[in-house]
Amino acid sequence: MRHIVLAPSTTALLVIDLQEGILQRALAPHSSETVVTNAAALAKAVASFGGLTVRVKMDFSKLPGQPTDAQSRMPDPLPLRFTEFSSAVCSLSGPVVTKRQWGAFHDTELDILLNRGGITAVIIAGIATNFGVESTAREAWQHGYSVIIAEDGCSSLSREMHEFAVHRIFPVIARVRSTGEIIHSINEAQR
Repeated sequence: MRHIVLAPSTTALLVIDLQEGILQRALAPHSSETVVTNAAALAKAVASFGGLTVRVKMDFSKLPGQPTDAQSRMPDPLPLRFTEFSSAVCSLSGPVVTKRQWGAFHDTELDILLNRGGITAVIIAGIATNFGVESTAREAWQHGYSVIIAEDGCSSLSREMHEFAVHRIFPVIARVRSTGEIIHSINEAQR
């Protein structure tokens, strides 16, 4: 088991985009149920040692519309509950940050919230690994935070997309661990 030293008062969990419309998509390599279960387990562990959980959600009403080669299409109008957190995520305590881009730091209050709370390390879980999670991890690293990615607390639209981020991008800007390894480190920090 690869141990990480975590300080309770300076660690936050960022739960990225676990909204009904996103969770209904076909995901790989981890199912939406696995991602939500692992995110909830991390939130429980973080809360047990006095850490902060921040739930991040996407505001789909103001998506950027720049031209790209592969346009992302959203249903119009959005189905009922598409933008709502899953019930498991709704039950988590902690602030909610609404983002309008892939990354949770861009044009949001997240950095101020973390700085005022004395946070220096962030654990990140959510969907999609190579979009919202990766963008947030890059921004967190650029803002000087220590970044830990919960590999099995993330998933994407394909195994290849997930694995490229996990094996090629994240090791350069973060430490990648399983939910079990992170929870073990949290439990060790409480001894």
